[in-house]
Amino acid sequence: MDWKQNLHNYLKDELSDSVKYAELAKQTDGLPRQFFWDMAKEEYEHACSVWHMMKHEGMTQGMDKDAVFQTADIALKKR
Repeated sequence: MDWKQNLHNYLKDELSDSVKYAELAKQTDGLPRQFFWDMAKEEYEHACSVWHMMKHEGMTQGMDKDAVFQTADIALKKR
């Protein structure tokens, strides 16, 4: 199987995980809160890496990065 076939799904998964951890961070405090924020940011960075791979492979044509990342951007800004 060609690894490129799954990049769109990987991107969605990473962004979804980023939102999930950001929401968990908002529901707790102390050290767990920081851990969840760190995890949310890390998943977001993974999504950025996947986006760059997709862009390099010509797979982002017609896609609006701001729109794709919007939900995760909002979740990470509502700290």
